[in-house]
Amino acid sequence: MTFCTFCGGKLPEILGAFCPHCGGRLVGQAPVIHQPVIQQSVYIPQYPPMPVGPRKAPKSKKLAIWLAVFFGPWAYLVIFKARKVQFIALMAGSFLLALPVTIQALSISLTAYTYDYTPDPFAVYAIYGTPMGILTLIMNLAVRGYVIWDLARLPKSFYEEYEE
Repeated sequence: MTFCTFCGGKLPEILGAFCPHCGGRLVGQAPVIHQPVIQQSVYIPQYPPMPVGPRKAPKSKKLAIWLAVFFGPWAYLVIFKARKVQFIALMAGSFLLALPVTIQALSISLTAYTYDYTPDPFAVYAIYGTPMGILTLIMNLAVRGYVIWDLARLPKSFYEEYEE
């Protein structure tokens, strides 16, 4: 019994020019071997398909809280789509709360130069600036506390599954 040198298939007793199984050319080739060719399978690992597009890094709950500690409402930019309303409201509120302090500081400096004398800047600041500064500090800490609380109460899975 003879076998094809290309596919290892059994060849008929009367040889033609081509193998009836694979179509390999038999004429002019090396002599036909009398043992079947053992084909070894090659292991090809199968990997899951790679996602198309840019790779998105998962959001971190710790990062969002640390940003809230240092930057207040700006930490909402980490999850802007989910907290758009809070971000805009807190930024507008912070601006409106800082407005009286800014107006007070401008009025103190303008008042000092409308008269012929220059008042002591420390005395003016002590009278007007300290209470306004304390009020601004309390409001800033309240806003930061709210942002930290709001970001900390969200589950960790929210940050991991968040998509921009």
